[in-house]
Amino acid sequence: MHGGRLQAIVTGGPWLALIVCFFLLPVAGLALISLTGADGSFPTVASYAAIFAAGSDRPAVLLRTLGMALAVVGASLVIAVPVAYHLAKGVRSARLQALVLSLVAVTFLVGPLVRTVSWRGILGRSGLVNTLAGAAGLIDQPISALLYGRPAVLVAMTYNAFPFMLFTVFLAMRMVDDRYIAAARDLGASSATAFWRVVMPLCAPGLWTGAILVFVPTLSTILEPEILGGTSGRLSATEIRDQFFHALNWPMGSALTVLLIIAGGASVAAVAFVIAGLARACGQLGIRIAGRGEARP
Repeated sequence: MHGGRLQAIVTGGPWLALIVCFFLLPVAGLALISLTGADGSFPTVASYAAIFAAGSDRPAVLLRTLGMALAVVGASLVIAVPVAYHLAKGVRSARLQALVLSLVAVTFLVGPLVRTVSWRGILGRSGLVNTLAGAAGLIDQPISALLYGRPAVLVAMTYNAFPFMLFTVFLAMRMVDDRYIAAARDLGASSATAFWRVVMPLCAPGLWTGAILVFVPTLSTILEPEILGGTSGRLSATEIRDQFFHALNWPMGSALTVLLIIAGGASVAAVAFVIAGLARACGQLGIRIAGRGEARP
């Protein structure tokens, strides 16, 4: 037993040290800086008190950031799940699957700045949407509200984060044994019933992974709110950047970062709880079958 523990320490120790050095220590440093006052006093909660002071809009910005990130996760799920299911179970050609995923991945060859700016040409007053709507007689004047607001930010964020959700959900659905679906159909289940009661519970880990990959980067994004959000689309990442690099108020920027990490972690746990509940509600198989990897001939 001692030899097994020693082997675990030797093999896992370096990786644990990397996690501590590159993830925990920076967060701990931010926490310490957040407890430093403008006059150098330590410890003090002056920065946190200023965040939650009467008249401060920073709590509202934090809630807006969490709501926007959760909305992006929801929109990405709604789009990615049917696309991934059709691609994984409806398209039998591996080459065609690889081609479609490659076309989606090609968008990453263009930088996020270019991808975000391109939406100004789509949603602007002279953009594609207003032009087509005007040509079809649906509107008399261009709709200015399409740009410089939260809807534009949501669309751009979903567009930039959607591939992460698609790839993970596709891989999860690709690993679902087709015999489970065939058995459900033989027992009289419709295609929709088999999807909800068999496929969705089994690919719940992929849904959760995709949600994390979409949610976490969305919390820290700056480009979309800056370019498309206007004054109503300001999010926490922009406020944190301004405190660090413009106001040079490192304690305030650190305090905002710590609060964003805590709120983001709580939101991630809530997302995992919701997806686990969805998996249990969808059917009796759950994700345990996928974890055991049982496959009967």
